[in-house]
Amino acid sequence: MATTIPGIEEKKTEVRVAVVGTDTGAGKLLAECFRQFQIEVLALDGKAIEQRLGNEKFEAIVIPLDSSTEALIEKARSSAANRRAVIFGISNDARDAIRYSRFGINAIFETRWLREPVDREAVLKVVRATHQLVTHELRRYVRVPIITEVSAQAGSGSFTAYTQEISAGGLSITAAPKLTVGQVLQLTFTLPTGARVNVSASVCWVRDADSGVGARFDPADERRTVVRDWIEQYLEFS
Repeated sequence: MATTIPGIEEKKTEVRVAVVGTDTGAGKLLAECFRQFQIEVLALDGKAIEQRLGNEKFEAIVIPLDSSTEALIEKARSSAANRRAVIFGISNDARDAIRYSRFGINAIFETRWLREPVDREAVLKVVRATHQLVTHELRRYVRVPIITEVSAQAGSGSFTAYTQEISAGGLSITAAPKLTVGQVLQLTFTLPTGARVNVSASVCWVRDADSGVGARFDPADERRTVVRDWIEQYLEFS
């Protein structure tokens, strides 16, 4: 059974987001944020959720990341209808999403943002950053939001962080140690397809607020083409 979120005016749109496992307050907040970009939110409930996620097409799915929903995510990702749907995980922390990275989790809504008092700006920031991917404005959206663990070698040291976005030319990571612009990195990470990437990169920007780092792939490293091929397939470029 699917119902529109209470308190939100009904409006027919072509782009739909399925919301699973949230209460009315959180659902209403999500609906308000997505509606700013002409995206309709449907709350899925009842015994038919798994069947609907497997058979009915949604452009995106918002779902808690825990053991109780793992089968639902698996059902959606293995279906022809939703294998390319954008998946927003609800999690206590983005690091928690790493163990679900095989499903290609695109972005995270932190659980605390959806509790009273809700953090509308934090939720809206995530929606704003990803709405072009949801609405299939793909040719203008060259950075794919995806969360996966990345291991990095920086000189004689090493660290583990997780990606925020990946493009054909590089990626952004967070939870990184103090790095400097121009520093050379050796990166290892796994794409949602299971392809393991080992590539050279250099730091192109550093953001202290969240230990964020941007890294540009070495143009001379042919191993970066694995990422390019995955992005072209993911976005279904002609």
